[in-house]
Amino acid sequence: MLRLKKLKLRSSIGSCFFFFLCAGAVYAQIAARLPELKQQINIHDGQIGSLLFCMGVGSLLGFLLAGSLCRFFESKWLLRVSCISLLIVSILIGFASSFEFLCVFFFLLGLSTGIYDVCMNTQAINLELTFKQNYLSLMHACYSIGCLLGSFLSACLAFASFSLGLSFSLVGIVFFCAFLLLQTYLINDIKRSETKLVKNERKKPLPFFVVFCGIMAL
Repeated sequence: MLRLKKLKLRSSIGSCFFFFLCAGAVYAQIAARLPELKQQINIHDGQIGSLLFCMGVGSLLGFLLAGSLCRFFESKWLLRVSCISLLIVSILIGFASSFEFLCVFFFLLGLSTGIYDVCMNTQAINLELTFKQNYLSLMHACYSIGCLLGSFLSACLAFASFSLGLSFSLVGIVFFCAFLLLQTYLINDIKRSETKLVKNERKKPLPFFVVFCGIMAL
């Protein structure tokens, strides 16, 4: 029984580790190739600012929606959907052919990131509550490791003269394969009690700390 519990703990930690790592890697690879993206679409610095603005608006909307969505859906399901969305949008950015398409993709990137960020922090808190240990600091360190990994991969692919579309596709496919293996080990949200909620009783909203972590990730 104890051995099974340790195995479950390691699997859940590995799954949560992956989602923090993935978030950092996707963000870093796009940021690292931004100058090349600017040349590919032939846009100026002011338009780069507009893209980042679109991403910021999408992120804020994602944070606002995440709390409401988590009242109706488990964070693990929202995290799965937002992770797939994040990977698809990151690939589409590499194939964008116009500034208008990039604005849409960066908005969707921000929207996916906002929901993703809240849900992955919720999963880390679930992990702490389930196994009675501290994991948040470790998981945020994983995000930083993901940023380093994304930057390294981007540098290697750029040095090998891979196009943006091909580079983002390769990274996206690798992370998607890892996602398929690790998403099954996400854990259920911790309820206030083991009994069912009364019909008129409202669920407790997400802790402010979770939302704060998401906003600071911007």
